[in-house]
Amino acid sequence: MSRRRRLSPWITRTLTHPGRRRLARRMGGLRRALRGGRRRVEYFHQVDDPYCQLVAPLLEPLMDRYAIELVPVL
Repeated sequence: MSRRRRLSPWITRTLTHPGRRRLARRMGGLRRALRGGRRRVEYFHQVDDPYCQLVAPLLEPLMDRYAIELVPVL
């Protein structure tokens, strides 16, 4: 069995482990807090989509409630 074939499952398990994801999220939150930044949410708006028209009025209260930075993408 080749070295690559033996290492592949281990590498995959390590990269997708839930503990690693939690740690990465915490580190991102810590970096954001140290920089004084807010959480950033990208909102994809499609003008001809009726559901986007329903969501649009709710975006400002969402920003106020959760203290997020909303970045609209058209």
